[in-house]
Amino acid sequence: MKSSYLTNLLLIFLVIGLYWFNNQSPTTEGDTSPLTTLSTNDIQQITIERIHLDNIILEKRSTDWLLLQPFKARANNIRIKLLLSLLSMHSHAQLAYSDDELLTQLGLSPAKVTLKLNEYLFQFGNVETISNRRYVLYDGTIHLIDDQISHLLNASASSFIENRLIQPNNVINKITLPILDSTNTLSNEYADVEYLTGQWSHPEYSADQLTTLISVWQHAYALQVSPIKKKDFSNSHQVTIWYKNTEQPTELKILLTDKILFIYDQQQQLKYQFPMALAQQLFPHDNTTP
Repeated sequence: MKSSYLTNLLLIFLVIGLYWFNNQSPTTEGDTSPLTTLSTNDIQQITIERIHLDNIILEKRSTDWLLLQPFKARANNIRIKLLLSLLSMHSHAQLAYSDDELLTQLGLSPAKVTLKLNEYLFQFGNVETISNRRYVLYDGTIHLIDDQISHLLNASASSFIENRLIQPNNVINKITLPILDSTNTLSNEYADVEYLTGQWSHPEYSADQLTTLISVWQHAYALQVSPIKKKDFSNSHQVTIWYKNTEQPTELKILLTDKILFIYDQQQQLKYQFPMALAQQLFPHDNTTP
């Protein structure tokens, strides 16, 4: 009899425990359903709004992305993919929106950052102190997600510019470059390098040397890209590039110091910053291999 009594008592406690667990706050850890069912291929426009920072607007054109605001430039597709990874993130906990006081407590009213993908709005709030996950308000529900893209949302607009100097579809056919002298200074002497009869040609350099030189230009990635603010090019040199299937050449201004190399694209109004050491590979050397 006593054993039966204890068994029934344990069953009662078990039922009470299950009832308590099932009626806890929806923010309890464990539900890792997808944040959205949206596809990255459907997104054509991205808008980022931040407090005390420039708003950013990006738009998809064909297969590439463009930065439209606060200035126009080719966008960095890798950073775009990171932003769009939000769509496939998991929501580790959910809480239905109840009142403005709750939103304020979670840093969602006013939102620190809002991300708009097409017409879909995501509001980013505080970081939850225990899990270090971030509160995001989306479609009337507060979600707790891994904090993987908030650093991008708070980055400068310049960080979204494509840092590759020459677009992959622009293939160099001819280039005129200043020559680097023995003191690592750009001289007033220029070398015309052109693709003729199946190879790169210049009387002072071998085809292999020139192939390496052109490849460095074709695949040059800047450390940083920013809009041109100061337009004094009085001490600069010039690089002229002709691309295949393009009639008009592209002119770039070059400023080389003992610490840094700047390449200015006046047509795009952008300044590309490279390490000074890369000048050794980008310019032919005076009486040495390029």
